[in-house]
Amino acid sequence: MTFNPSSDKLKDEVRHLKEENRRLTEKLDNQQPTADHIQQLDTCRRRLQEKDVLLKKTQKIFQTKIRELRENIEFMFGYTLTSPEEQQYSLVSVYSDSPDHNLLFKKVDGAFQLVETKYTQCMDMQVHLTKFTQHRSLPLFLCEITSDLYHRRTIMD
Repeated sequence: MTFNPSSDKLKDEVRHLKEENRRLTEKLDNQQPTADHIQQLDTCRRRLQEKDVLLKKTQKIFQTKIRELRENIEFMFGYTLTSPEEQQYSLVSVYSDSPDHNLLFKKVDGAFQLVETKYTQCMDMQVHLTKFTQHRSLPLFLCEITSDLYHRRTIMD
């Protein structure tokens, strides 16, 4: 969820403008400044500032959208989603007893693989893992865990 093509394009433009600004500044230092050089330098600085502002706005919008998406996933599906590393996703059910009770998935060749954690090693999880292996359905697996955790929580409360 960290990929944003427009942000990368803006970063490249900012990098290019900074390089152009540096080049023109060096050229200006080596020559007698003319009105044309000064105007070019001012134009580059102004464009650089505009692109920096645009980049910051884009990054802020992107961060807001990611936060909204995570909040909506939690509300609609009952799982908090984080990405501790690239191509890894951690899910914690809103019905879990502890934030350490997470399911960690790694994306390999377009498929998700469950990574072993202390939570997946517990006896109750082994029952769900057996069904997960049999049915090969990640949505069904998550649904069963959610249902089980929900029933435990409501019976305990």
